[in-house]
Amino acid sequence: MHRLRNTILTLTALAVLSLAHAQTLEVWDWWTQGKKNEVAEQLNAEFEERNPGVTIERTSRPLDDLKVTVKLALGSGEGPDVPMVNQGAPDMGEMVQGGLIRPLDAYAEQYGWLDLHSERLFERKRWTEDGDFGRGDLYGVSPEIFVVGVYYNRAHFEEAGIDVPETFEEFQANLEALDEAGITPITFGNSDGWPAIHLYGAVQHLFVELDYLSDLIYGRGGSWVTDGNLRAAEIVRDWVESGYLSDGYAGLSYDDSWAAFARGEGAMMITGSEVADLFADNPDIGFFAMPPLEENTGTTPLHIVGTGIPFSISASTAHPDLAAAYIDWMMSERAAEAWMAADVVPALPIDEAMLEPGSLQADIHDVWTRIDEAGATGFYLDWATPSFYDTITAGLQRLLAGRIDAQQFVEDLDRDYQDYLASRD
Repeated sequence: MHRLRNTILTLTALAVLSLAHAQTLEVWDWWTQGKKNEVAEQLNAEFEERNPGVTIERTSRPLDDLKVTVKLALGSGEGPDVPMVNQGAPDMGEMVQGGLIRPLDAYAEQYGWLDLHSERLFERKRWTEDGDFGRGDLYGVSPEIFVVGVYYNRAHFEEAGIDVPETFEEFQANLEALDEAGITPITFGNSDGWPAIHLYGAVQHLFVELDYLSDLIYGRGGSWVTDGNLRAAEIVRDWVESGYLSDGYAGLSYDDSWAAFARGEGAMMITGSEVADLFADNPDIGFFAMPPLEENTGTTPLHIVGTGIPFSISASTAHPDLAAAYIDWMMSERAAEAWMAADVVPALPIDEAMLEPGSLQADIHDVWTRIDEAGATGFYLDWATPSFYDTITAGLQRLLAGRIDAQQFVEDLDRDYQDYLASRD
């Protein structure tokens, strides 16, 4: 069925593009490194080959740079036809309210995008024009699955005499065992600020319920001052005090941290599946989901899950149909095969026979499947308000450095959140 769908849609796209001679489509993405960059180049070249006269003018930027430049470029009436726009209030939400990107619902129906994965993931890219998150029109589509979990080095686990933990209490015991064995338990670099959101969020999701978190992230009310949020902050602060994070983590960049982990430095790294391709050449590296609290053994706790940075279409593009056809190509069966070959788990139906048993990609796919089937799809916390990314990154830096305690941290988050709610009344 999926193969038939893509055959039909390829013909549809070709029919559209046969009218589009000598057109240039400007695309901005965030695939700056490694295999993902190679796949993007390959797929763009194939799109041009299939559609004579169409040229893809591609710009690739790191995410932090992309977040700033896309908004500025579109706000000036220029910029790309097809930008990747980060989800959440600070980015997609502000661009929707500013009229900078266009709804994709008609194209989603035309191309069948809503059949590719669950509505739970599409609703994270839905906004109303007056700023309601999680409902309204669709403004983005992504070919990747992101899930934040725990990469681990099997050789270091064996050296320390530990196994993949089944409970969070076992995970905590593993940290101590690794430290006693002289192995850095968690490779971590936070000079960029945002990696601490993954570190904290992966623990925080164990202590909260989906309805509470959905209301919080979608701006429907609630408070950040809860026992669960407080307990998670205390735990990550304890990790610092116990020496479980990389030495000098505050001055270590994210790129330096994953490169160190890929070389075998450190036993675990808590981050997203989007960097799996960077670890695929190290056969010792596997992936597991943060395990549940002992009291919840046998259940699947919430995890930070989403699709990758989605493609949107500029409101000012002169080529909206061409832009939609391009996005559909990046969501096609051919694209899924290319992403799979690059050790990426696509947000598309795949042939599981393509997964090599015991591979890192198979580990991630298994984790993703269990989370999705359990409905345990949590959120990136920085989506909560337009200013929340700055608030939580700064707060986590102060918390980890011991400049504020856990109570002050959650109170600072809540102050930002309550101010946002008040501004919408």
